[in-house]
Amino acid sequence: MHTMHPVLPIGPYDWAEDALPAREFEARVDAARKIMTENDWAGVAIFGDIPECGLISYFTNYTPKLAWGMVLIPREGPPRILSGDGGRMVPAGKLLTWVEDVRPTRNLGDSVAEWAGELPAGDGRNQSVIGTADFGIMPNALHDELISGIAESVTLVDATDQLQVLTRRKSAREITLIKDNCEVLRNATTVFRDTFIGGSEISTCVLEAEAAARAGGAQDTRALF
Repeated sequence: MHTMHPVLPIGPYDWAEDALPAREFEARVDAARKIMTENDWAGVAIFGDIPECGLISYFTNYTPKLAWGMVLIPREGPPRILSGDGGRMVPAGKLLTWVEDVRPTRNLGDSVAEWAGELPAGDGRNQSVIGTADFGIMPNALHDELISGIAESVTLVDATDQLQVLTRRKSAREITLIKDNCEVLRNATTVFRDTFIGGSEISTCVLEAEAAARAGGAQDTRALF
């Protein structure tokens, strides 16, 4: 389900390393690198924005707060995050992720071209081939800016479907987290229902449900009613 919230996602949340440690994300990146090796891609570039950032979060736990974000994963070497949120938001963004290289960018094409210039071209190729994911949701102006910066040096290949497949395989830790989160939601909805049956107004029901969710460990809540 996709919803539009009348608020910006800048609440008090960050990376809960004890719940989902870096090795979980590193395993996901390793799986993506296996795909890169099979296709002889030098790296992958994954785009996301506020309403749709699933793949970015899957590999890095990073969530764009005000604008868009891009994750650059080379076949070898550390990932890099490009933030469209602006320099002042980068420190807050770093709290969300295990990736150390998080940087703001004024021109997406130049920033990706700089990264691509550090990659090997591949077997018998004059240009680096980069797999891309979720570029279909990128605004036209931003897409034009990107292409103008890398058109002569990089070949892009859509990798969205191949990377999406990885998200459907859950580790034991992920399954445990999903169950725990479902329990938090179940408790919150039970409180909402019981408060409503008790004759309270909807606003009171929502507040009681949010309190129950936070007591259960939720870092942030969103209620639609």
